[in-house]
Amino acid sequence: ACSGTIDYSTGTVNISVSGIASPSDMNVSYVIDGVMACSDDGAGGLSGDCSGSVDYSLGTVTYEFTRNALSTPVDVSISYLYTSGSDGLNFYYTLPSDFSDPLYPQLKTVFGEEIRIFGGTALMCDLTGGTECTVTRNGTLVHVQFSSVQNSQLEIEYSRRTYYDFNPAIDANDYNHLWNGRSYAVVNGSVEVTVELEDRSVLSVSVPVTFSVTGQ
Repeated sequence: ACSGTIDYSTGTVNISVSGIASPSDMNVSYVIDGVMACSDDGAGGLSGDCSGSVDYSLGTVTYEFTRNALSTPVDVSISYLYTSGSDGLNFYYTLPSDFSDPLYPQLKTVFGEEIRIFGGTALMCDLTGGTECTVTRNGTLVHVQFSSVQNSQLEIEYSRRTYYDFNPAIDANDYNHLWNGRSYAVVNGSVEVTVELEDRSVLSVSVPVTFSVTGQ
């Protein structure tokens, strides 16, 4: 049996052990209540309070703490910034699917005609090119490829465009398939858009449009 005191600020331990008649060696062990941390160096290694390696293709981490201060098993938390990147070089994002308004099928919305990738506030690349990455799109899948492993938070910005697509019914026979001696008819018309504002007032605008009617 033993008794004594511990000064946590200075690390001094005073212990009295009963039942020992002569000087004897004594081992004092502690479980440290604290945190040891290590981080990915971006080149397949670990730095900080541990050493080890990271296999980006397999997603495996091998580590060993540099200070042997643990005498009992402890929980180890491993977290990564990359949530959609496969290896820190290639990142993928799925755009929303284009759609038509269920009540007005002619009203259509398309996504991703413009795509930009940001690291913080800095533009890194877009669909037209860039110095730090390239962006390609196949349907709704966006692929962003970097030349070096990324260690910063990345953001994607993409466009959303809503437009009205309609096919007016025009009978070319009404124009005898001719207009000013040509083999097709030119019909002048207009497109009018009316919107209701938040204050319930109505705003309307009319834009002239010309249709070319061709015989089938």
